[in-house]
Amino acid sequence: MNTRARIVTLTVTVLLVACAGQAAAATLTVTTFDDNSGPGDGRCSLREAIAAVDSPGTAGRDCKPAAFGANTIVIPTGTTNLSSYFDPITQKGGALVVASTVTSLTIVGAGETKTTIGASPMLFDRILRVSPGATVTIKDLRLTGGRAVVGNGGTGGNGGAAGDGANGGAILNGGSLTLIDSAVTNSLAGDGGVGGFGAGAVADGGSGGAGGVGGSGGGIYNTGTLTLEGSTIAGNSAGAGGAGGAGGAGTSTGGPGGAGGLGGQGGGVANVGGTLAVVNSTFNGNSGGGGGHGGDGGTGPTGGDGGSGGSASGGGGIVSTGGTLSITNSTFASNDAGDGAAGGNGGGSTAGGSPGAGGSGGSGGTGGGIDVLGVGSASLQSVTIAGNGAGGGGAGGTGSPAGTDGTAGPAGAGGGIVSQGATTTVQNSLLATNAGGNCSGTLLDSGHNLTFAGAGCPVTFTTADPNLGPLQDNGGPAQTISLAPGSGAIDKVPSSGAGCPTTDERGVHRPNGSACDIGAYEVAPPSATTGRAKSVTASSAILTASVTPNAGAATVQFQFGLSKHYRSKTKVQHIGAVVPVTVTAKLTRLRPGTRYHYRVTVVAPDGSATAQDRSFKTSTRPTLTGLSVKPVGFRARSAGATISYFDDEAATTTFTVLRCTKPLAHGARCARFVKLGSFSHRDRAGRNRVPLHARIGRSTLPPGIYRLKARPRAGRKTGSTVTAKFLITG
Repeated sequence: MNTRARIVTLTVTVLLVACAGQAAAATLTVTTFDDNSGPGDGRCSLREAIAAVDSPGTAGRDCKPAAFGANTIVIPTGTTNLSSYFDPITQKGGALVVASTVTSLTIVGAGETKTTIGASPMLFDRILRVSPGATVTIKDLRLTGGRAVVGNGGTGGNGGAAGDGANGGAILNGGSLTLIDSAVTNSLAGDGGVGGFGAGAVADGGSGGAGGVGGSGGGIYNTGTLTLEGSTIAGNSAGAGGAGGAGGAGTSTGGPGGAGGLGGQGGGVANVGGTLAVVNSTFNGNSGGGGGHGGDGGTGPTGGDGGSGGSASGGGGIVSTGGTLSITNSTFASNDAGDGAAGGNGGGSTAGGSPGAGGSGGSGGTGGGIDVLGVGSASLQSVTIAGNGAGGGGAGGTGSPAGTDGTAGPAGAGGGIVSQGATTTVQNSLLATNAGGNCSGTLLDSGHNLTFAGAGCPVTFTTADPNLGPLQDNGGPAQTISLAPGSGAIDKVPSSGAGCPTTDERGVHRPNGSACDIGAYEVAPPSATTGRAKSVTASSAILTASVTPNAGAATVQFQFGLSKHYRSKTKVQHIGAVVPVTVTAKLTRLRPGTRYHYRVTVVAPDGSATAQDRSFKTSTRPTLTGLSVKPVGFRARSAGATISYFDDEAATTTFTVLRCTKPLAHGARCARFVKLGSFSHRDRAGRNRVPLHARIGRSTLPPGIYRLKARPRAGRKTGSTVTAKFLITG
């Protein structure tokens, strides 16, 4: 190959590599929140953007073409409400679906409280389905209001069994899904369908059909890999079991009522054979599915028995069955496992025969916070589990007049955590006041765990009052539960060799004291550094400071005065964060040529901080700032313009008008200005406005480029000169 051929080949290769690099990633920006936005209207909806990513290279779409590689969908502030259930004819509506061929998709919003993907009142479907093989990351947004499909009712007349509710109220994940600083809220897995009723008018009346099983994963149903980081899972519910069908009336015996369906598992998340990692996240107010009511027995010479009430399943916050679960620096509060349902009532006797007995009540759900089942494994590290509840048992059905009442179902166990058949290790974690007991089942104590006001935990756990605060914004991406002074959880975990994470759930550095705290929260007083004073004039200054509140709400204030006794304070400011925040305050009406001392103070729930003293000295000369002429250009015969500026003290300002006599390129710059005249104005301290006319003395200023100089003087002190430009047109 000759040299020219090699050069051509190299050039082509470089171009191909460059093109491949450009095609490897693309960003698609959503421009409309209308989910019904159709092709060709020039607007890119979220549904269209995901469709573009599912089929990269497809022409004729309103969104930017997707890459055959990494894609990012950017959603601005606002709410996208998904339209009605999927229509196979129009191919519109229903859940958003990420295809299995998507290897790298990031969907990013403007913030959890700013960008929402929700459901319209007519949507009876989940919000998002991630297909097996797909890899998706969701950042800075909220998914809310998903409702998975309800199970079909059993066929009436022959006691047909009902269909089960669909899993995954908001998200059904079979791929690899990561949620960062996001929220999944107020979503429902599908309820089980109602069992069919007995046929009636036959000898045995016909049995009522069983109710369907409620869907699992009110928020998310995961069979793939799911990671939650800095996220909130709140107010979601697994599906309720369907009611059993009533038994039919028989000519000899009333038909028995159908059994109520089993409630769905995992109000917040159901991890079924998958991998689930929870980091710096909060589960709050989620509920497992309650059981379905047992069907009533049919009437007949011998009454039919009532059907048994459905039992509730486990895991108000999380259920993990046969998979792998790891939880670090996370909070579980006010989650409930779901209640068992009442048994059906017995059928009445129409000819003096035996009345029907009431059905037994269903058992309550287990694991109000966390339920680990099967052959899987789980590990908890620095977790707070408080105020969750196991489910109550259902009441027994009433026997018809003289019939036997059904027995009540037992209450569930382990309001905090349950481990049955799985290997579950717990370290540096806090369990308190969980209804139905803090623990149940087999837990392996890896050290430095605390239990309070709840039974069932290993005897090796420390028992002490953690003095918990409410679940609230304490800084960080999700709500947390603080530790009040005197808490038995403070400084109980060695800072090394005991698995203490480097930060708490909020991102606060651990340890903050002599050792780490038990649970997801590290007690950390605020810190503050007084900064340098800026924009110091004869009568004003801007104070600065860097403050780390380590709280969701803190107060900040500057103290200042002529000495370190201060005497004066600025207005209180309210801030909240676990990272440094710059705060400023402007002081006015200061004395010229005077030294002032100042410092910043901050008060937060975990304590207070006062920073070091600093000082500044006000100027002895007047200072003029913000000089402007508006409008910048005006006609010679017009009313003129207005000179605006700020003088930090009462002074006399002299204005000098200069005209450009040697303009440079295109008249935008000038090589020489010549003085035409001057005038004065007696200023007040503060904002001043002075009229400017196209006349100096008796002379009218010709069109051209002008410079205005302003110099203040107070007593014997003269301030610096500032300038502004203006134009006079013909």
